[in-house]
Amino acid sequence: MNVFTEAWKIAKEAVVKFGGKASEFFAEALRMAWAIKKGGRMIATDRFTGTPAQKEYARDIIIGGVNYCKDVIARYESKDQSKPKVARVLSFEKSRLEKIMSMVDGGKKINSKKIIESSRKVECAYNKQFIISF
Repeated sequence: MNVFTEAWKIAKEAVVKFGGKASEFFAEALRMAWAIKKGGRMIATDRFTGTPAQKEYARDIIIGGVNYCKDVIARYESKDQSKPKVARVLSFEKSRLEKIMSMVDGGKKINSKKIIESSRKVECAYNKQFIISF
């Protein structure tokens, strides 16, 4: 799938639905096509609370989290699963992926600000751990 071809296709579908020019919808259509290409899902921001920038950032965090979990799971599934560490990591990442997907698939509003704050806490904890490990 060519990302740009798919983006123009999505933009033209938006023109049929909402009217206007395809070029007006192209930026968002390109984001959607890229998310599809990366193996992620299209996550609509209409269920997110917060400013438009917070909504976009929270959506990117969720897509990144899903992709990260899938990568780790794929990497560890090829290893010897009888080892305790491998089994522990697989179990943890699968449960985390399940939590993310249930949040996305659920009908509740998603608080963008909380997602952003929690991702920063994880990032800070990771950086501290990284610094301490030296």
